[in-house]
Amino acid sequence: METLGSPFYGLMDIIFGPFFRLTSNTQQNNLIGVLIVSIFVSFLITLATAKLVDQELMKKYKKKLKGYQEQMKELQKKGETKKLQKVQSKMMSIQGEMMKGSFKPMIYTMIPIVVIFGWLGHIIPRDVIVIILPFSIPKYGNVLGWLGWYIFCSIPTSTLSRKIMNIEGP
Repeated sequence: METLGSPFYGLMDIIFGPFFRLTSNTQQNNLIGVLIVSIFVSFLITLATAKLVDQELMKKYKKKLKGYQEQMKELQKKGETKKLQKVQSKMMSIQGEMMKGSFKPMIYTMIPIVVIFGWLGHIIPRDVIVIILPFSIPKYGNVLGWLGWYIFCSIPTSTLSRKIMNIEGP
């Protein structure tokens, strides 16, 4: 596997490279390798979120939002537009605070993720098919390259890592 002059890519080769050379089948290696990278990145993001986001505060925000949603349903039934707008404003404020909380882990994980994605794009050319799905995704079909396969894998791995670490999402 050839490496650009970047020391980061050399490090990626050392850490993840072996997962891309497990078998003699390149497509299978790419499939397994991207899955492993997806698991690692999901864990990295979840770990950063666990360390940098106040989980108790997130739980309180979610509870408040749920209460406001119930209030909104009642106010909509009664047709009380002004009160509804006030509750919506409170909800927007809380959602804004939750979004602020999600930026801190994003700042810490952005550079490693950019390096990892750059490395993946370097070792697996854009036109290489990583997997052919047994079903079709609207507008995308059933053929995925490394990025499509990464996204496909990252959804369940992120969900699972959040559940394992008991992390509240913003």
